[in-house]
Amino acid sequence: MKISLIDNGLDSLRKAYSFLKEYEDLREAGAEEVQRFFKLKDAILSMQHGIEILLKYLLSSRNEILLFSEINQKLRAAYAKRRAGDIEHLYDNDDVHTVTFKESIDRLNDICGLDIPDKLRKDLLKVEKWRNSITHAAILQNEQEVSGVLSRLMPQLDDFFSPTIGDAYVQGQGRSELDRAFRLFKTVYGEHPNATKSAVIERLIRSLRENNIKSVTAPGVFATNDAAKAYSILSNMQGDGITYGADMINLHCSGEMQVSKLDREGVIELYAVDIEVRYVFKFSHLVVYVPQVEGSTSPLIFIYAKTSSVRGDDPELSENFGYQTQCGIEFVDDGSEKWEKQEIDRVLDAENMYDDSCSDDDDDFPRSGRQIRPFIRKYRFLSDCCVCFMNVQTLSHGAAKQILYSEGQLGGPEALTRSLRATLDAKQR
Repeated sequence: MKISLIDNGLDSLRKAYSFLKEYEDLREAGAEEVQRFFKLKDAILSMQHGIEILLKYLLSSRNEILLFSEINQKLRAAYAKRRAGDIEHLYDNDDVHTVTFKESIDRLNDICGLDIPDKLRKDLLKVEKWRNSITHAAILQNEQEVSGVLSRLMPQLDDFFSPTIGDAYVQGQGRSELDRAFRLFKTVYGEHPNATKSAVIERLIRSLRENNIKSVTAPGVFATNDAAKAYSILSNMQGDGITYGADMINLHCSGEMQVSKLDREGVIELYAVDIEVRYVFKFSHLVVYVPQVEGSTSPLIFIYAKTSSVRGDDPELSENFGYQTQCGIEFVDDGSEKWEKQEIDRVLDAENMYDDSCSDDDDDFPRSGRQIRPFIRKYRFLSDCCVCFMNVQTLSHGAAKQILYSEGQLGGPEALTRSLRATLDAKQR
């Protein structure tokens, strides 16, 4: 089996980061020292191997002769074997020795002119030292130092390998965590060509950090049933000129949609600015599809409701896709509401009569000088359902609308989360 240098190195780095996360999870869970040690050991061995291979890949890409400790008869013999077709790579010859870890660093810096900052160099040599200690069965003395160095190496390695290796390094990371994926993208490509997409990602990263939601990949999926976290995420994702639209399960298309309120009972209110309608529901789940950093796809936000009771003895109910909503009216001046059908009709009839009696030419009641509508429509979602999906208005939303209107066949938020993740996993294979 033949594996390229870069694929070999990237595979080891991915494993190192996975072991490091497992270590951090064990530490947070209060696991025994020996369990934590073995995960740190695996992280060190994988990280050192991955770094060494990628350093050698860089040397080889500049000039393959730089890979070898010395030019001697054994190396000349290896060249002869390769020309004869007996070996594919010079280092396939058992008698040829490649440079050491430290020499790789020195050659890249001194011969190839790739600036390796002192801080990065010191951390790399620490990892090499720990790797040698583990190989000889020594015990790591300072767990906090080891875990700290390994954690801070991740962004240092990204900053060094992203521009020097390029696309192969960025794409080889797989579905890395969102903030890391965005930083990798900017390191290689500069600022995102779509300013809105860039602002959306930055707000999402900040919101996830504030709500202690970890390991969200790009692309990826995350979900929460915590109303306060959901409201915080939805609120923080708005602003800086970023506007969301929504398609509702009651077939309304909102125009600009704002997340406006969360009460103590876990009831969330959405306000459709363009059509002046409020939507309220008892929160159940939030499911968010996070797109890849590249391109112009929006985050796709699916919001779920719990069952709520009908208000009033004469409710105005409607049903779509088997889900019930109740229509009401909220008065602008005092926030009072009406949910009885007769009362709603009476208000609407009064408004219609008033509008019919006042024309644009009426000097006493010019339309431009009065509040035409002293109330706004309000809808309560009464069923367990996916209330809506939301997306940034200027970005694409793919098949989200089809997902919303067929969601009942998927089986709820947990099933939607599994389905989206399975789709991503299938694309990765």
